[in-house]
Amino acid sequence: MKTRKLWLGLGAAALTSTIPNHIPQAEASPAALDAATASTLCRAPSQVIRVADGHAHGADVKAGSGGEGGEGSAAQMDADARLDPMVRFYRDVQLVRGHIRVGNELIKAGLWTEALPHFLHPVEELYDKLAPHIKVLKLKPFKQQLNALAQTVKAKNAPAYDEALKALEGRLASVDSGMKAETKNWMPFVVQTALETMRSAIGEYEESIEDGKFAKAVEYQDSRGFVFQGESLLQSVGPDLAAKYPQDSAAALAAIATLKSGWPAVLPPAAPVLDVASVKAAVSKIELALGSVK
Repeated sequence: MKTRKLWLGLGAAALTSTIPNHIPQAEASPAALDAATASTLCRAPSQVIRVADGHAHGADVKAGSGGEGGEGSAAQMDADARLDPMVRFYRDVQLVRGHIRVGNELIKAGLWTEALPHFLHPVEELYDKLAPHIKVLKLKPFKQQLNALAQTVKAKNAPAYDEALKALEGRLASVDSGMKAETKNWMPFVVQTALETMRSAIGEYEESIEDGKFAKAVEYQDSRGFVFQGESLLQSVGPDLAAKYPQDSAAALAAIATLKSGWPAVLPPAAPVLDVASVKAAVSKIELALGSVK
């Protein structure tokens, strides 16, 4: 019941942003809200929230916009619209982590300039979608920590970077704790979120390749961060998963190993190790292996 209320709260938070400014939100009648929603549907279908089976659903990106994992595409927006808001929110938290993960790899290699986009993207492309849900779920915000970390990368200040990273990790750990407290069936929730995180890598990987070569290193790195973060999230429930679903867990691990081979290093190789079809096939195998987890 608690989770159901949170789903509806998340849907309401997103729906509020679709009401035209000339309708006072506290005073809008049901008829006015219906008209406002219909009007918004004509303008930006991706922003409208549907409520079905007691769950609020919706995509949090503007039609035609870019974003993580090819979110500007109609297919991705439609897929997002079918996700429970809790899963979509927690997946987007993992995308933030994926950016920080790959950015940190680049910094460890001394590539501060190359790392900077991965510290800017979480604020520029993700945090505004997360903010309403953070408020509804009563979690600690972390935009200030993201901005502070990005500033240290701009300045190439290693000691300040280490401190800022610790501060951000502390806030993200509190998000994990809050989500776990509000989620009844944690293992299947984590599995679904991890799958969605790895699925988000497909669009980025595809965008990184032109004429059979890597033309966009940032997108290659984004997809690497999402795949490796998805695996890390699965590992957090790995022992329980292996105990309850030993064969499925083993099959998923094998498919993940194949998938990760597409990113042999943080800098793209001369030519793709895996083509896009192979990446999609590996993700599908992981989904198939873990499809029975509940």
